[in-house]
Amino acid sequence: MQSQWREHFKHSRQVTRWQLQFSGSTFQRLQQKHSMMALLAISSARTAESRKVG
Repeated sequence: MQSQWREHFKHSRQVTRWQLQFSGSTFQRLQQKHSMMALLAISSARTAESRKVG
């Protein structure tokens, strides 16, 4: 049980460090790029669906 806790603690520390690294404008830029890619994926999926139907 203790080893599990130690692993969890290490992981949470890594996550916080990662969050700190990607804070600010870099994180916002990544979010923007991600949302754009999501929109592209959705639109391409829609066109594929319409092709299947038509």
